[in-house]
Amino acid sequence: MQIINELKLAKELMKFPSITPVDAGTMNFLARKLRSLGFKCKILEFKTKNSKPVKNLYARFGKARPNFCYAGHTDVVPPGKLSDWTVNPFKPAVKKNHLIGRGANDMKASVACFIAAVSKFKGKKFKGSISLLITGDEEGIAINGTKKVVEYLKRKKEKIDFCLVGEPTNQNKLGEMMKIGRRG
Repeated sequence: MQIINELKLAKELMKFPSITPVDAGTMNFLARKLRSLGFKCKILEFKTKNSKPVKNLYARFGKARPNFCYAGHTDVVPPGKLSDWTVNPFKPAVKKNHLIGRGANDMKASVACFIAAVSKFKGKKFKGSISLLITGDEEGIAINGTKKVVEYLKRKKEKIDFCLVGEPTNQNKLGEMMKIGRRG
């Protein structure tokens, strides 16, 4: 069984310049990684009349219920002036025990942690299934991402029973708040 290292995977993801709505190859990369762990993957691309196409990924391991889903995104906001960065934002580095680069906090590192956790858990017996819903449209207008994937899943009679969103929401310190329900 393959065990995924979360820091290594986070760095790999951060190298993709996936500035909303550009995918830059992240969904194909993640699909390959998840397929190697036994997930069935579907890349879903949505476009509306006045928007650019956006790629999303839905991956599922197992068919039974309950279905526990990790939800996140791989798109990032533009990095701004590169001279303001201590490292190239798409060449991540660890400095003073902090991962620096675009997506380190919001939220490529969270996606990497989801996959690393699943890789360590996958061999255990459990009742249910695990899925990942990863969008490329959270930092922008957010119309061709999670909402459209959920509509697709409803049409396919695919139900998500529980969902964990790894989006950072803490204003002052890690763990200060949890939310029930969230756009994304």
